[in-house]
Amino acid sequence: RLFLFLALRPNVGFSRRSIYMKKNLIFITLVLFIFVVNRMSYAQEKIEGPWLWMIAPAEEPGRGGSQATDFDSLQAASDGTVTEEIVAERGAMPGQKIGDYAWTWGTITPSGDNNIQETVNRIELSQNDDLNDISSYALLVFNAEEERNVIMRVGSDDSVKIWLNGKVVHKNPVDRGAGDFQDEFQVDIEGGANLLLVKVCEAGGGWSMFVGIDADYKIVDSISVVAPVYITHFTS
Repeated sequence: RLFLFLALRPNVGFSRRSIYMKKNLIFITLVLFIFVVNRMSYAQEKIEGPWLWMIAPAEEPGRGGSQATDFDSLQAASDGTVTEEIVAERGAMPGQKIGDYAWTWGTITPSGDNNIQETVNRIELSQNDDLNDISSYALLVFNAEEERNVIMRVGSDDSVKIWLNGKVVHKNPVDRGAGDFQDEFQVDIEGGANLLLVKVCEAGGGWSMFVGIDADYKIVDSISVVAPVYITHFTS
């Protein structure tokens, strides 16, 4: 009888171990799912352009990077004729000059820790291969459907300031290196044309920029399309 009882009695220890293993499996699966989702989100496509580029020096040597975030280098270089606010609201035209430089089309590689410097040299905006205490301005127009609370990501070396349709939507006055996205924030996209301006302030060393928008959009890279939408009041 004792033998029969033991044979028929449920294996409590085994049952508990089985439940424990199932719970662990569920937990591990959940962790892997979260990891994959995060990796997918950070695999967001980086905008290569073409962007319309401008560079302008910081207020003085030694005041690049974070210290130049709120310094209007466009205003200083143009003797007050052009400002960051004007460009952020109305755009610019290729060939128009500000100081010693002219707005120039160019794409940027989606990787590397010096891709702004490489772009500036490749499009012949400057022949200096190690610019310091200077700010880059990257401008583009993209078409999209109206959408609210859209995730946008950026990475920058050094500090970064971003305008969308004339409004500052992100600013990080920091001195850092960058090889990928670092900051995440939300923006509202208008239906039709949207004007994006990205400023990256360089102190020294690497100079890089990474921008991504979690939305369906199409970049406008034709001058004939850009011009009627955003016409600046300044001349070359």
